[in-house]
Amino acid sequence: MSIKTNINTLNEFLLGYKDLKRKKKNQDALIQLKSLPAFLEKYYQIQERIIRQNQDIAPDYNIFEIAKFETLETKLHSPFLKDLLDPDGTHSQRDLFLKSFFKDIPGLDESILKSWDFRYLNIINEFSAGGFGNIDIIIRYNNPANPFFIIIENKIYADDQELQIMRYYNYAKNILLLKDDQIKIIYLTLQGSAPTTFSMPEIEQTRLNKSGVLINISYVKHINLFLGNVIAEIKAPIVKYTVLQYLKTIKSITI
Repeated sequence: MSIKTNINTLNEFLLGYKDLKRKKKNQDALIQLKSLPAFLEKYYQIQERIIRQNQDIAPDYNIFEIAKFETLETKLHSPFLKDLLDPDGTHSQRDLFLKSFFKDIPGLDESILKSWDFRYLNIINEFSAGGFGNIDIIIRYNNPANPFFIIIENKIYADDQELQIMRYYNYAKNILLLKDDQIKIIYLTLQGSAPTTFSMPEIEQTRLNKSGVLINISYVKHINLFLGNVIAEIKAPIVKYTVLQYLKTIKSITI
C-alpha cells in the first residue's frame, strides 16, 4: 500500500472520527435539552419558595439604605445614636442602650451610671460649644457634686478640622472647668482610626490616651458590639427591627 493511500485512509478515519464526535455531542445536547423543562420547573419552584419566604421576612429591606442615608453621619448616625443613648429617647427602652454603651465601650464603666441621677443628665446632638465648635454628641452629667462630660466625635467619611479635638478638650477644661478624670473624648470612626495631628497634636493625643481621656473606637467593632448585646432585651418590635436594620447598614459601610 502506497504512502498516499495510507494518508488518504488516515484522513478518512479522522473525518469519520470528527463526524462521530459531532453526532455524539448533538446527542448529548438533545438529552440535556429534553431535561431542561424539568430543570426549569425545579428552579421556578425554588424561586417561588424564596419569594414566599422573603414576603415574610423581607431580608433586603432597609430604610436607611433606601433613603441613601447610610454614609451621612449628621443625618443618620449621630442623631440615631444620640436618641438610642438618651434614656428619654423615642425608643422608650429607658437606659437600656446607655448601660450597654458604658459596659461595652473601652474606657467607660457601667458602674459610673449607678451614681448618676438622670435628672441631671443631658444628651445632645450637634452641641454648640461657641467658638470651640459644634460637637456631634455630648453626654453631660450636670450634678455639681460629680460632673462628667463625654464628647463623641463621629467620623464616617468627613475629614478632621483644624485642632478640632484639641478645641473640644479645651472647652471641657477651660470653659466647663473640668478635670481630666471628668472628661471623656470618644473618637468614633468606621475602623477605629486615631485623630490626625491636624486635629490634635501627637504629644497631646499620647498623653490623653494614656490617661484614658481620649478613646478611639470603631463602628465595625464597638458599635456592633454594644448594639448587638441589647437586641434580645429590646421589648418594642419596631425598635428591635430598626436596630437590626441599622446593624446591617453598619455592615454595608464597613466591609
